[in-house]
Amino acid sequence: MPNLRYGDRDEFVFYADGKSPKTLARMLRRSERSVKDWLDGKSKIPWWVPELLRLRQMEARERHRQMGFTSLPRRLAIVSGDVIQFPTLKDSQHENQVPVIPRPGADPDGLRIEQAG
Repeated sequence: MPNLRYGDRDEFVFYADGKSPKTLARMLRRSERSVKDWLDGKSKIPWWVPELLRLRQMEARERHRQMGFTSLPRRLAIVSGDVIQFPTLKDSQHENQVPVIPRPGADPDGLRIEQAG
């Protein structure tokens, strides 16, 4: 039987994701040191800490639903990947030319369609 006096660390980390220890300490009205110890697994987490974070998230979702928002805004994340570089036109002859868009089939009036860039 699990000990109900202490909260689950994985659940705490899940609900605390994206928040700084300073923000969590202010939200939970505990010292920043306590929050850092909970996150690092150095001390046991009181049962009410993950529960309070879970309830706050539920209330935020319900509030957004009542206001008509479709979903909560996504958190920003660091994206890693290759950098795509597009070629640049260094030739001054091509700067003022209008691109020609080919259309399938013949135009009824025989004119060529051009689109300004």
